[in-house]
Amino acid sequence: RVMNLFEHSNTGGVNQYTQTISPAVTQGLAIIPNFVIDFVLPANGWLADKLVLTAPKNFEMQLPFMDANAPGSCIDRTLLLPLGVAVLEPEATRSAICMAEVMTLPARDFGRALQSGDLCRLLIR
Repeated sequence: RVMNLFEHSNTGGVNQYTQTISPAVTQGLAIIPNFVIDFVLPANGWLADKLVLTAPKNFEMQLPFMDANAPGSCIDRTLLLPLGVAVLEPEATRSAICMAEVMTLPARDFGRALQSGDLCRLLIR
């Protein structure tokens, strides 16, 4: 499924998480502070589903000292919205696995389905 809405905070505009204006980071592997991804699913995301986020080439989601697709292989992340899932953190995203610029989040730990039309917000540190 393709998301109905997919926005991120590295635009040089207002960061919806911090409510501040910060410049866009465009320099290779530079850290993007308070990077959030907002998305809305077109249909319910069930517990058997997976969210697969693919970043641009050279944006590493995988920790450099971890094997690809291994438990604990992803950079730090927290699901902030919807609140029903966010209260389960860090368990909600603990099972994420990464390989280079791809992060796979199994929805089984979300505790409930992600409802179509609900704003979902993922903070990546």
